[in-house]
Amino acid sequence: MSDVYISFSDIDSFLRCRQQWDFKSANRQSIRHKTTPKLYLTLGSAVHKALEANARGEDPQAAVEAYVAAERASKVQAYVEEHGFQPWGSELREFDENSELAMGLVHQYFEHYSRDNPLGDQGLEYVGIEVPFKIDITEYLGFNLSKPGTRVFFVGTLDALAVNEYDDLFIVENKTYSTKPDSEMIQWHFQSMGYAVALRWLTGLDVAGGLYNGIAKRLISEPKVLKSGLLSTDKRQSTTLERYRAAISANGESPDDARFADILQHLQSIDEQGDTRFFYREKFFFTDEQLEAWETDFLHIVVEMLDHPRIYRTIPFKGCGDCWFSDLCHTKHSGGDVDYLMEKRYTQGSYGTIEEVKGVEPTIISTVDELREYLRNG
Repeated sequence: MSDVYISFSDIDSFLRCRQQWDFKSANRQSIRHKTTPKLYLTLGSAVHKALEANARGEDPQAAVEAYVAAERASKVQAYVEEHGFQPWGSELREFDENSELAMGLVHQYFEHYSRDNPLGDQGLEYVGIEVPFKIDITEYLGFNLSKPGTRVFFVGTLDALAVNEYDDLFIVENKTYSTKPDSEMIQWHFQSMGYAVALRWLTGLDVAGGLYNGIAKRLISEPKVLKSGLLSTDKRQSTTLERYRAAISANGESPDDARFADILQHLQSIDEQGDTRFFYREKFFFTDEQLEAWETDFLHIVVEMLDHPRIYRTIPFKGCGDCWFSDLCHTKHSGGDVDYLMEKRYTQGSYGTIEEVKGVEPTIISTVDELREYLRNG
């Protein structure tokens, strides 16, 4: 008996470009680059480690520092194995700058929301974070797979699960962002709806909605002090009303000074309207019709992925510059030596979620209390 794993990443590449999917998917050629890991830090992953640690009752700051240190050591070691010498300090500058940013973001996040219950302002409380799932969907597909005995699993990892005071379940999407997302994108996000359907399949429990928990990739700055010793009144400063008021006092000045009127009014207005420069939270709610439509679309896509799909390129108007497999694709479709390129630059391999859920057997959960207890016990 063989197993097929369908993930959000797999679906995304299938819908984006079938040629890319055929190269990348663990269910197809499953090829990966042979390159040495680049000397960069994935900011979102570092922040997630801190949120996960806090939800387990551990120190989030210590968790992000440990993660950053381990990532740095791992990447430096890979570099040494590839090149035979240590990377230059300039080559690690971007990594170290992102490390400082990650630790700063974690500090200001918990300073803003507290460690006790960082979702408290939304009336929610975590019941689990970074939760992998594996669901046998073979019976839903409605057609005979080419290999008898094949099972098809829907797999993924939920950022987090939370409940309100009535034990209604909410998906929590913990995201770092450069540009604040629009509300329509949040409401109709393919992955969020998929998590809700996955939970319904797993537990039979309805999911009321979700929470977009956004953390901007931007640190709050301390207000500037001019050469004259006076506090700057430049309204372009990346600071908050609370910090600016504190800085006025710390600098021995008076908030009643007329020169502070404009900037205090400016920061007050931002604060009252909801300051999204550093944090952004928005709840969204699902309807049964919305989730049923998602389920129908999802099953149609999976059937098409598995039932002898046609493979062809989807070339964007501006070209394929952002595709990791563009060199291989261009070689294949221009008569080049594909076998030589495959040998020199590529290898076969899998990826995180699929490896994590292999061998995991299902656990029957039918209530929020059972879910909470299961997640608490890891």
